Amino acid sequence: MAFIPIFSGPARLPVSDRRTSRRICFGHIYILILIQPRQPNSYIIFTITMNYWRRILLYSFIPAIGFHLLLMPFWFLAAFQQSAKAMSVEMVFDMLLPIYLLKSNYNNSEEFMQFRYYPVNAFIIMCAVAVSCFMYYLNWAISIGNFLHPDPQTLTATLSEFFVASTIALAGIIISLISIFLKKRRGSPDQ
Repeated sequence: MAFIPIFSGPARLPVSDRRTSRRICFGHIYILILIQPRQPNSYIIFTITMNYWRRILLYSFIPAIGFHLLLMPFWFLAAFQQSAKAMSVEMVFDMLLPIYLLKSNYNNSEEFMQFRYYPVNAFIIMCAVAVSCFMYYLNWAISIGNFLHPDPQTLTATLSEFFVASTIALAGIIISLISIFLKKRRGSPDQ
């Protein structure tokens, strides 16, 4: 913002203020306008940050929920329900999901240069893995019609799936954080 003192005589500025000020003369009255150095536009920074978080959330939760919703009709087929196909297809997806989430979150952080938010990304990755494992249980429960009382095998499969997927995700998060730390240490700009 501009600071406008009004002087009735000639205004002399210190040398340090001459670059960031302007003098306007109206007759014998001088108006001194001090101009602040330009700051980055906060609206642009806000827009970039919001685009970053929108992309992170969409890239994390749409695959986690969408794949299970696409497979939901197959759970109602008797042959698919009674075989190990249902369990194996969704378990393979839940093992590959953390790898995809780590790669997409790291690439988005690199593209937007937002590595300072990566611990929040790690939390989002873990939440997406948990949602994916819950969607596996939800598909089973809807097809059987027994949401509140699962059998021990389904409960064990769901918990082991979550344990393995979260272990993969945690290992990848630790590797990503080490990579970010080494980039900062080497002096990569703006990280």
